[in-house]
Amino acid sequence: MPPKKKPALMPVGKKIKKARIGKKMSYELLANETGFSIDFIKEVEAGKTTPPVGTLLQISRALDIDSGDLLREEEDRMQDRIKAYTKRTDS
Repeated sequence: MPPKKKPALMPVGKKIKKARIGKKMSYELLANETGFSIDFIKEVEAGKTTPPVGTLLQISRALDIDSGDLLREEEDRMQDRIKAYTKRTDS
C-alpha cells in the first residue's frame, strides 16, 4: 500500500492573498493598515519574499486573521525540511 501523502501546504503569501481578497481589502488599504509598501505586500503574496514573524503578525492583525495559522504552517514546513535533510545525511 503506498504511503499517504500529506496535503500540500499553502504558502503564507497565498494565505495572505486569499484573506485579503476574501475581506475585499485593497493593496492600498492593507499597506495603510500595516505600514508596509504595496510592492512589499505584492512580493510577499507572490512568494518572492519571506517575511519575518513580526511582519506576519502585523499583516494578520490588519487582516483580522489568526496569526497562528500562518506561523504554524511555516513551522510544519521547516520540520519537514529538517526530516528530509536528516534522512539524506544519515545515509
